[in-house]
Amino acid sequence: MTREYFDRDLAIRNLELTMSRLHDLAKRPNADLKDVIAVENEMTRVRGELERLHGEQRLLGDRVARATLTVRLSMKHGVHAEPELKFELVPHLTLLHLVDAGGRSANRAGLGVSVMFSRWFSLDFEMLPRKDANARSYLLTMTTATYSDFLGGGRRRFFNPYLGLRVGGAKLNGITGLAYGADVGLEIVRFKLFLVELSGRAMGLWYHRDDPPTSDIVLEGLLGVGVPF
Repeated sequence: MTREYFDRDLAIRNLELTMSRLHDLAKRPNADLKDVIAVENEMTRVRGELERLHGEQRLLGDRVARATLTVRLSMKHGVHAEPELKFELVPHLTLLHLVDAGGRSANRAGLGVSVMFSRWFSLDFEMLPRKDANARSYLLTMTTATYSDFLGGGRRRFFNPYLGLRVGGAKLNGITGLAYGADVGLEIVRFKLFLVELSGRAMGLWYHRDDPPTSDIVLEGLLGVGVPF
């Protein structure tokens, strides 16, 4: 549009110069009538061309005055990377049931936290406070789990089931042992920045304190809320 405006402006100047010269020719003394008529006809043509160009120039000037400048800004891929999820912290409530408690408390409640690098690998820590004559207890395990491809493969926002295996250590009522077991869980809500999950665990605890070694079976239920880090 700018090039068109200046080209037309140049054409108007040239025609105005031509009109000025035609005026000078028309004012010559002793000019022949035939020449005067020809000059007048040319002046009429040039005047009409000037009026046309002036009108187009005014219209173009109005368009320039009302023009809207649109600027589109877009981010190139890779120039500004989105935050990368390092791991997910999942604080949780835990309820533990000792299948064959004997003289111990069968049911214990506590708190825990999971550091989940992915569903394939996470570290889990639970602490059960002292209850009656039962000492404070701890469980530290690592887990590997997988989603079901037949039930969404972990890509749904709601109700993603998974299965897992775990192994680690435990200190139950002051006695240290090996922990091993299996998980079944359900991600109730799964968003990029938010996770709510419910899971159940069945674990065996193997103590090498006596001869022969003793063992326990525990059932554990957990409700956790995850946030990214």
